Amino acid sequence: EAFERFQERSDGEPLLLVAGDGPLRKDVETYIRENDLENVVCLGYVDESVKPNLYTAADYFLLSSSYDPGGPLTIFEALSSGLPVIAPEFPHCEFLKTENCGTTVPFDDTETAVKYIDEYVASSDRLSHADNAREYAVENLGWNQRAAEYSQLFEKILS
Repeated sequence: EAFERFQERSDGEPLLLVAGDGPLRKDVETYIRENDLENVVCLGYVDESVKPNLYTAADYFLLSSSYDPGGPLTIFEALSSGLPVIAPEFPHCEFLKTENCGTTVPFDDTETAVKYIDEYVASSDRLSHADNAREYAVENLGWNQRAAEYSQLFEKILS
């Protein structure tokens, strides 16, 4: 519903690719069909080998789900691919705004969500945010950083 309203307000012709095979897939497909939404493609399950191509083709990564089975994994994948991220207002997503690599949106209210997305897309320097996304990923999401965090956690648990 938020994309439908965003589309109505947009000057261009935005395309929404919906990836994933979660429990709401059939509901999303039904909504798209019943509302005759154009420029919305439900991809379903996406093989790991295809994901880089999808990330490369995108301008933004939008996670509207309040449940991400991989934790913030999909957000990390998008950042690593140099995509600005639009995500729910979760505490673990606040860095998107402070690092200028995305924003958070209150998806529980469609009108407010559309307003936030409109404002972000209109005001952000997408290329700058894309560079910041990639830089954040390189500096904070690599294996060395993850290993150091787990090592600290294990030391804390064992002490």
